[in-house]
Amino acid sequence: MNKVSIVLPTKDRHKHLFKCLGSLKEQGKEFKEVVIIDSSSDSKSKKTVDKFKNYLNIKYIYQEPAGYSPAYNLGIKKARGKWIAFLNDDCIVSKNWAEQLNKALEKHPADIIQ
Repeated sequence: MNKVSIVLPTKDRHKHLFKCLGSLKEQGKEFKEVVIIDSSSDSKSKKTVDKFKNYLNIKYIYQEPAGYSPAYNLGIKKARGKWIAFLNDDCIVSKNWAEQLNKALEKHPADIIQ
């Protein structure tokens, strides 16, 4: 369906980010994009993101430290999906999360999923 953009802020938590992106990778091509807002992380976070670029449509944005709210707001501005889902970098989604999410949105449309 590819209508959902995931907005995912991160900062210096590349190990969590790796697990989160790994769980999203298992969803297949169910998402339009994953918008990662990196708030001044070290280079390990960018390297982690690069490992998943062949599997996920990732839009990586580096932002000077500003906190979660500005990161989410920037992610919303950059997202191109019909719907937006917010995830934190320590989230691991279940194996059928994307399928269930898309079914629910088709049945009960919403603007933002949190």
